[in-house]
Amino acid sequence: MATEPKSTIRDLSIAVASLIIAVATIVYSIRSTAEERNAKLVEIGVSILRVDPQKNSQVAGARKWALDIIDANAGGVRFSPEARAQLLEKRLDTDDYSSDGYFGGADIYPDKKPQNSK
Repeated sequence: MATEPKSTIRDLSIAVASLIIAVATIVYSIRSTAEERNAKLVEIGVSILRVDPQKNSQVAGARKWALDIIDANAGGVRFSPEARAQLLEKRLDTDDYSSDGYFGGADIYPDKKPQNSK
């Protein structure tokens, strides 16, 4: 008893589609994991830059590393040479950030007050 050509094509199509879906799932999983890792590395870099280099001189060497880590893992956004020089010498001040995820607040959302306003 011979198999029909239509059923062979159907079976082959199902197998190919299953393989494509499996590969796409693996690629998505790998990319997602890499993006999570990149986000964590940027968080580590920012936390290092928030330390005052005048008060804690032991982090001075780590600041350049933190800037390099942020540059490498922030999705193609890079610090300008002026910003790098400034961040190597001064603390990254994040007091203007709120838990709502917006910067400052008064300029973007006039009805909201910045978190540090009294």
